[in-house]
Amino acid sequence: MGRKQRDSADAFRDAFDGLPGASELMERLAEMPEVKAYMLRRDYRGLRAFLEGFFSPLADVDLDDESFDAEGFDDEGDFDSDEDFDSDEDFDSEEDFGDEDYYECDDDSPRGQAERLLDAASGASPKRLAAAARMALEIYPECVEAYSTLAEVAGTDEEALGYRRSAVEAAWKALGPNPRETLEEEFGESEATMDYFDANRELAGALRDAGQIDEAIERYEELLDFDPDDGHGVRLELLSCLMRADRREALRELFERFDDEIEESPYFAYSAALVEFRAEGDTSYARKLIRAAKSTNRFVLDYLVGKRNLPRETLGYAPAGSKEEAADYAFDHLRHWTGTEGAVAWVRQVFKLKVVESEAEDRPQIVDTWRKLAAALPQNATEVWQVDAQRIAGRDGYDECDECDDTNELPWAVVAAREGSGTVHVDFISSEPTCEEMLAFVLQSMTRSPEREAARPRKIAVCRRDYFKGWREVLASIGVELELVEELPDCDAEFDAVAASSRVAESMAEALADAQAGDLPPADTLPQHEDEVWLADARPLATWVVEDGKMVRPTLAAVLDATNQKIVMQNVAAQDAHEGEMIWNALLASMAQPLWGEPRRPGAVEFRDPDFLERFGPRLAEVGIDAGITDDLGPFDAMADSLSRRMEGPELVGPLVDIEGISNDCLRSFYAAAARFRKARPWQRVPTDAVLKIEQLDPAGNSWYGVVMGQSGMTYGLALYESLDEMLTLMSGQVSDEEAAQIPAISMSFDEAHMLGARDVEAIERHGFAVHDRDGYPSVTRIERGGGVRAPLLWELELVTACLALLADFAFERNAGTMGRAATGTRDVALRLQWL
Repeated sequence: MGRKQRDSADAFRDAFDGLPGASELMERLAEMPEVKAYMLRRDYRGLRAFLEGFFSPLADVDLDDESFDAEGFDDEGDFDSDEDFDSDEDFDSEEDFGDEDYYECDDDSPRGQAERLLDAASGASPKRLAAAARMALEIYPECVEAYSTLAEVAGTDEEALGYRRSAVEAAWKALGPNPRETLEEEFGESEATMDYFDANRELAGALRDAGQIDEAIERYEELLDFDPDDGHGVRLELLSCLMRADRREALRELFERFDDEIEESPYFAYSAALVEFRAEGDTSYARKLIRAAKSTNRFVLDYLVGKRNLPRETLGYAPAGSKEEAADYAFDHLRHWTGTEGAVAWVRQVFKLKVVESEAEDRPQIVDTWRKLAAALPQNATEVWQVDAQRIAGRDGYDECDECDDTNELPWAVVAAREGSGTVHVDFISSEPTCEEMLAFVLQSMTRSPEREAARPRKIAVCRRDYFKGWREVLASIGVELELVEELPDCDAEFDAVAASSRVAESMAEALADAQAGDLPPADTLPQHEDEVWLADARPLATWVVEDGKMVRPTLAAVLDATNQKIVMQNVAAQDAHEGEMIWNALLASMAQPLWGEPRRPGAVEFRDPDFLERFGPRLAEVGIDAGITDDLGPFDAMADSLSRRMEGPELVGPLVDIEGISNDCLRSFYAAAARFRKARPWQRVPTDAVLKIEQLDPAGNSWYGVVMGQSGMTYGLALYESLDEMLTLMSGQVSDEEAAQIPAISMSFDEAHMLGARDVEAIERHGFAVHDRDGYPSVTRIERGGGVRAPLLWELELVTACLALLADFAFERNAGTMGRAATGTRDVALRLQWL
């Protein structure tokens, strides 16, 4: 047996120590072709699986039992004799393994001494490994393994990249006087060709991670030239790089080369759909591709739309169509979807998916977050709540429906009511809430309700046993008593009010439908009340609804009788009031089937929007109604604000527009800095472990430590931490998700508009604040120690604004530094930035 083979036997003897029977047969197993092949490919996972399967029949055999024949496996083994096991014809053919010179090496040669030295240092500390590798290079300057070892323990990415290049150069020299000819003729049949392949692949991966995508692509393409059938899966790594560089022609060539992968592999199928969307947008062909991609692995969609979070690590191998395979795809490709403007929203629209709905396993974390916020509130010692959920359909003659998937129909109402004093909070959802969802609703209602100041009640009464059992421990932890009762009269009164409102809403919907169809009596046939002045207006509400898979802000169109202070008609629809006849239909319905009073014409109608006056004034004049402009629409704005709060429900973090002391100039500076930062896309150039030190110079303050987010594609933005040690611990992955959520930080992240508070989006639209693209709406969250979450204070938002403004023009090379001053709308902030 050659030295190389003896080293292999030693390696897997140590690795698989403890397998039944292994110690007796290890030397002979080292000669088996299967074992040699696994060791040549460095497929140690496959080797272990092979050995475990080989030894499984011996699991219950006592090696000390005299009836066991270690030489011949006794009568139950796979071999009858030692001669059968050592058959040269079966196991030692050079045609099977290539030239033995490539994997056998004389012990006294420089190469043999260097490799033996590295084997002896295996498992040592990084410092000792580096020392052993340098000694090995002194003995044998072309030792590929030594360069690879130095790359693994290098202190910087640049240094590691240099060692990777040296490993490739050394492997190239080891191929002999005609390296390319050797590769073409003997690829996969000798260790030297595999050394070059592995070294080049590792270099390509390092180049990819360092952001040098063009060279990485060249390396991967060279590897595919040597291995056209791609038995090593290089095409997946090349695919990721081509997607990142948006090389559409090269991608199409790759799809054609491996065309069967489009139908079988989610990596190719989803990528093909994204390439088509990038090139042509929402086309029928793009929809065909994304629907076909779903058939390869439906779980990928959960990662694309944010329903699932990426796990900390993925398996090396995942079954086709599994959740693990979807996670593996998302690790490499989620960034391509989130980095393509509108792509995630498009996927939601095609499959009509709900917007980010937490998985069941995440619900306890959500409840715990709200519990911590509620625990910090004062307690109202006299307040008692009643809480329940009930289906709106079926009350007062309404027909029951077995199933309803349309979120706009709102078949369930959830109510928290104060005993004897009215509503705390009412919300509507499309399906029956779970016990955990109702508990989250209760805790949110304590924290932020449109009808009261934030406070904990003394007691909560419920009539459902599952609520009583499921909530008791959580509510007791924040000092709230829970009582199980037979009746909830205050909740019933709220449900009756909801049912009555539903009947009114249905009546309004019928009137508006008649107006749109032209089935109402002509307005000029109605009596006229010349003393009445009506106000008509429409505006988007500060909330979001789902319409055909899209998140949209619904529009409220209303007609008010200003003379009698009454609502005559209102309509909430997922459309732009300036498109179609929304206002005109509301006016016709108001006159023919008003919510208050008899059918009639007013003497005058006033608008706030000049466009409405221009469009509808002449039509009103035709039926004898004057039209004009007014700024006095306070009642309409109050109605719109109240409806927005009810539809939006409580928020975990308040909007930026509510920050104490905030000004439009400050918000304008923040959004402008965030847009420039988004345009710079620093996450494409900064590795995940890059740490930025931020020193506040004027006004003087503490140092902060920043991390640019976005390399994985999950969240894009900037995170600032007060403690370097805590931040490094978090980056190391040595803390749980729950512990990570309790480390103090300020987080600025980008997302689609609907992920922001609707009032912030409304302010952006009203004042024309800068937003780079439709996926680039910025939000800021302050995480306090212990897990509390709130909106930032004014000085914290100013700090974020200054960081974003300076980072947009910052040199992102490691160890670079700069000092600058940034305007924040209220004052200038001077910072010193330094990569650590």
